Amino acid sequence: MTAARDSTTMTLLQMRARRVVRLPPVRIVIGLVLAVVLLLPVQVLAAGASSTSVRGVAVELYAGLAAAIALWLLGRFAEHRPLDQIGLGPTRVWQVLLGLAIGAAIAATAVGMLALIGSYSVVGKGDLSGSWSNVLMLLGFELGSAALQAILFYGIVFRILLEWLGRWPAIALSVILFGLLHLTAAQATLFSALVAGVAGGALLGLSYIVTRAVWLPLGVLWGLNFLFAEVFGAIPSSKHRLLEVRLSGSDLLTGGPAGVEGGAVTLAASAVAIAAIVLWRRSALQGTR
Repeated sequence: MTAARDSTTMTLLQMRARRVVRLPPVRIVIGLVLAVVLLLPVQVLAAGASSTSVRGVAVELYAGLAAAIALWLLGRFAEHRPLDQIGLGPTRVWQVLLGLAIGAAIAATAVGMLALIGSYSVVGKGDLSGSWSNVLMLLGFELGSAALQAILFYGIVFRILLEWLGRWPAIALSVILFGLLHLTAAQATLFSALVAGVAGGALLGLSYIVTRAVWLPLGVLWGLNFLFAEVFGAIPSSKHRLLEVRLSGSDLLTGGPAGVEGGAVTLAASAVAIAAIVLWRRSALQGTR
């Protein structure tokens, strides 16, 4: 009787533990903790590594891979789901490239609007001019950075919020969390964080919703970060750039110290991209009927 009672007690405890693990906030915490643990081994290697060095690029690419492994572990052992149900289905290269093009188009449109009104002007060549090897290094570095952000934020946090709360509450929380995340940057302002939240949170959240995978938001982040910082030199705090530029005029338009990604022109360009993705999704749905 005692052995049977102990077995029953153990079974009940296991069932309760499984119910606790299935709770959305618990799954989010588990996923983030797994990512932190997997990222710890490279912290020593990351110290002093340049974004234009092989070591620096390798560390950043590993960071993106570590986030993917954390998401896989969460899905496999806590959620008991296949890859395609946790946003890591077969790698859709075309979705990454489409996202890259969308991000690049947003950055180019925002910078173009500023150039038209005289608030953005090229004053010289940056340190990357003539150094295409470093450009390629930074392209790889930004890929790793985008993968880390997209998988952690959208593969883990946003995906679970979406399942738990539904589309619009999840997007609203994404806007808030993405804005707060950008508010921690050294040069951030309340307005630039608001722009990052609305433009990035809504755009990337929608990118995940229409594909149910991390690949499109990953590509969008990759394009935005690389074009704004390394190509257009529109982020004052960026260390490397192809162009040396001068930003002038209202900080609300240019983003001020935070850079163009935190300006109203980026918000406007992102709104156009959001509308285009919505129309694309609707036309795709109509085509399947």
